[in-house]
Amino acid sequence: PFRLASVSKPITAAVVTRLAAAGRLATSDNVFCTGANPPCHLSVTPAGPPDPRLGSITIAHLVAHAGGWDRDFSGDPMFNLLSVALDLGVPSPVSKSDIVRWLAGRTLDFTPGTRTAYSNVGYLVLGQVIEQVTGRPYEAEIHQSVFAPLNVPVSEVYTGRSLPVERDPREPVYEDPY
Repeated sequence: PFRLASVSKPITAAVVTRLAAAGRLATSDNVFCTGANPPCHLSVTPAGPPDPRLGSITIAHLVAHAGGWDRDFSGDPMFNLLSVALDLGVPSPVSKSDIVRWLAGRTLDFTPGTRTAYSNVGYLVLGQVIEQVTGRPYEAEIHQSVFAPLNVPVSEVYTGRSLPVERDPREPVYEDPY
């Protein structure tokens, strides 16, 4: 078992590639729907004033780590989820949609497509796009698109959980020194 983290980015990219090949999305599509920027995929109510460049982030930008977020500059929200929960005034652990709503209300670190910066949160957003396009949870779609053709049982594809009481007994313990 492994967490949906860096090792899952190629899996996410593979599903995006399959959806593009099937004509269900285009990598040039905008991710966030901000008004007059179709085609777009995510209608999100930002938790703060959105950056004017938010609507120009494309699926291709996210796949290439060029969406506008730089964890070396503004931190990685995926490793600071308690702050996201406090900012939003919601209980921890926060949901994926809460993270995306929080993210949509933040200033980007650079103009999308102008450079790259490794982005965990960009791939979380891609997971949300996959769910919107397919109408299925991310885990169900990656199983159908990637693992089922390899005869991997559905019981072997599951999401890791933050709270110990919710973890699968087979899941390893993760420790963060921070």
